[in-house]
Amino acid sequence: PDDLKQEIKMLLQEFINSSDIDEACECIKRLGVPHFHHEIIKRAVVLSLDFSEREQAMMSSLLAELGKREIISDKQVEIGFRRLYAALQDLELDVPGASKILEVFINQAAKDNCLPAQTVEAIKKRYLNGAKSAPTTN
Repeated sequence: PDDLKQEIKMLLQEFINSSDIDEACECIKRLGVPHFHHEIIKRAVVLSLDFSEREQAMMSSLLAELGKREIISDKQVEIGFRRLYAALQDLELDVPGASKILEVFINQAAKDNCLPAQTVEAIKKRYLNGAKSAPTTN
């Protein structure tokens, strides 16, 4: 799994350098590990924490394309985001503001039909319950 995680990281970095979404999708498909695709979601977002907004948008579009092409299942997307939210405290220590970036990614995943809105709400409720968050207006 560590070799695979490194391969995923390199593949995602190559995508940011090349902007070649077709090649990235093909490489992910060739990995042949659909049961481990949640790690692609997790690594893509964690890697993006240090990226510019433009690069974050590119990564988000890759995740959307992977969902649209049915390379990554909705369930694997959900698992990836659940793991990200479970690790949010640590991510915030490493990158202050990580929660805001993660929220942009998960909301975009919902807009891109990679995650149902009710799943997004369930994840946020489960992991942000009791955590500091911006006030919402109803």
